[in-house]
Parts: sequence; structure tokens; C-alpha cells
Amino acid sequence: MSASDFDRDLRAIHEARTLAREARSAQERLESFSQDQVDAIVEAMAAAGLRESARLARMAVEETGYGLALDKIAKNNFVLENVVAAMRGMRTVGVVRELPEQNVVEIAEPVGVVAGIIPTTNPTSTAMFKSLIALKARCGIVLSPHPNAKACIKAAADVMHEAAVGAGAPRGIIGCSTVISMEGTQELMCGKGTDVILATGGMAMVKSAYSAGKPAYGVGPGNVPAYIEASADVDVRAEVSDDCTVWHLAQIREKAVLGTGCVIGRGAYIGVGVRLGKNVKVQNYALVYEPAVIGDFAFIGPAAVLTNDRFPRSTDSDGILKDVSGWNSEGVILGVGASIGARAVVLAGVVIGAWACVGAGAVVTRDVPDHALVVGNPARQVGWVGRPGRRLFESDGEWTCPETGQHYRTSGTGLESVDPGSEDR
Repeated sequence: MSASDFDRDLRAIHEARTLAREARSAQERLESFSQDQVDAIVEAMAAAGLRESARLARMAVEETGYGLALDKIAKNNFVLENVVAAMRGMRTVGVVRELPEQNVVEIAEPVGVVAGIIPTTNPTSTAMFKSLIALKARCGIVLSPHPNAKACIKAAADVMHEAAVGAGAPRGIIGCSTVISMEGTQELMCGKGTDVILATGGMAMVKSAYSAGKPAYGVGPGNVPAYIEASADVDVRAEVSDDCTVWHLAQIREKAVLGTGCVIGRGAYIGVGVRLGKNVKVQNYALVYEPAVIGDFAFIGPAAVLTNDRFPRSTDSDGILKDVSGWNSEGVILGVGASIGARAVVLAGVVIGAWACVGAGAVVTRDVPDHALVVGNPARQVGWVGRPGRRLFESDGEWTCPETGQHYRTSGTGLESVDPGSEDR
């Protein structure tokens, strides 16, 4: 029986194994290439991709129905220009680093054959990206396209492959499945022909990649990256959620938790186990000491300090230097939407109520009610603020926000909305 007579699933499995064998054979030859040869291949692939970028972008839009051709071109070109520029000069052959003081020599070694799972949302840019980084590392790669983008992904793979071969790479170093089925993709990920998985796609596909029994790197829907500037010091035990930004020289200590969308400014400090809610802004050089708890939408201004020691001393009564066990840390608590002005200091254990506002330079020594506006040293209440931060005005026993028109009345915890359905927190 010929291969064309097999049912689709068996043909997909057969093709995956064949492409992996071809990539393995090619990779074993590529492994002996010099750094200059590898770099020449990558440059040739990038140049070919740029020539075909617009055509591939149009194919992707026409086949998938997703996006605009101009946006697809931009994504293609980012890979072919920016990513390649970032790799330029990067050593991936032989000795890549020496640490004589530690008696360590790092030698680059290719992992083998990559299984590249390609989505329908960014098909051509992802296919070219994975092909480029695989060959830069002297690896072979076999792509498994999403069925709704198989033609444009195959076209992108062909552009990369022919350019690589034209620059001296062994034929078969880049493969792409044409018979698409889950069984074929599973064979590519789980079979003996591949060594590592780069999976981009739906969560089920990414979870499957992580369960394949070999190293896997996955990106699923909604997995928005966090941006961490290279000079920031983020402990590996900290939890930095999607869409966070951590700027230059910031330090995020172990077990700290940053909710979705947080921004940590230059030189800011987030202590051990501090918990930040979503969309919190910590401005430049602010210090947030453990075990502070910061509510959603809170704002901590430049150089503000949230302390944790009610009785600060460097030594105990016997003159012995204190360590972390020498005092009971009391964290500041910021309610939802609370704001701390620049260079303000909040003493240990103080609770700042929801949507309250602490003026710049204030020293807060006691709890602040919801929506209260406090200023000075020691801080004293001088009014009330609404959610936009605007000062409220009083009329007939109620307080009104000049921006939203929302009405408030005093309560046991500060202010509460007259219409709880619209703004009460």
C-alpha cells in the first residue's frame, strides 16, 4: 500500500517522522559548521525573508482572515531585521564565554532538532522567527502549521529553507508538515525525532507540548509578556504577572507578587513577599517594605517610603546588631485606588483607605479613612477626594465629585457612595 492510500492521520505521522529524520541528518552536518558559516546562513535567510515579506503577509491575511497586510509586514520585518540584528555577533559555536576566576568555560552545543508549532494568528513571522533562531543555534527544525494557515506557513518555510541551502546549509534542515492532523503534531512533539519543542498556539496545544516528556517552551493566548529592563534585579522566586513593566535598576525581592499590568519605576524596591494588585504604579525610587499589601489601581509616588518597623534601631538593648529576626515587621496596607504622593512616608502598620490620597511629603502616622485627603507632618485630613483624585465639595450634607458628579456621604470608614451601584468600593 502506498503512502497516498494511508488514512490522513497515518500519513501525517509518517510525514512527521520523515521530516524529523531529514532534519536530523542535516543537523548532524550543520553541527560541524563554523561561526562564520552559520552567521552567513542566517543573514541569507533574513535577506530572503525581507524580499518576500510583503507577499507572505498578503498570503497570511488572505488565508487566515486575520489582521492587515501592513501589520503582518511589520511583524515579519521585526523578526527579519530587529531579531537578526540582536543575534548578530552572538556566538553559538565553540567557546562562548570564559570565567577564569571560577574555572568555567562555556561551550555552545546544539540541542538537535526543534519541533516548531506555528499558530494561525502570526503564521509567517513565527515560522521565520523559529527557523532563524534554530539555525543560529545549529539546530534543524520541523514546523507543524495550524491547519487554517498551512499554505502561508509552508511558503515562509520554503523561503527560509531555500535561502539557507543557497548559503551552504544541508538540504532538509528546515521542514514543514503538509498533511495536518493532531496525530501528526503529537508525533512531532512526542516522537524520538525531535529534541525540544517551541510551541505557539492555543492553551490545549501548549499544555500538550509541556506534557511531551522533553524540553518545551510555550506561548498560549493571553500570555502577554512582561517587560523587565536588563538592569533590573528580579528574584526568580518573585511572581511577575502578564503585562507588567519593571524599569532600570528596580529590585523585586523573593516571593513578591506583582498583579497584572503593574509598572515598577527606576530604582524602586519591592520587598520580600510584598503583594501588589493589578494596575499598580510604583514610581521611581519608591521603597515598599515587606509585608506591605497594595490594592488594585494604587499609586505610589516617586521616592515615597512604606516602612515596616515601628521602633527602628540598628542594635538591640545590649548593643547587638539586629537581623531580620530582631523585630516584628508590620506592613503598610493600601486600599483599592489609594495614592501616595512623592516623598511621602507611611509608618509601619498604617492602613490607607480605598481611594484615599496622601499629599506629597506627608508623614502618615495613623490610619487614613476611605477617600480622605491628608497632608503635612504629621499628616492631617484636609478634605475628601473621589476616584479621579479630584477634591470633593460639600452641599446639603453630601460631598460631590466635580469630575464625575458622584455623590458621597460620611460613613464609619470614611465616605461611601450615595449610589453604591455606580462607585461604592
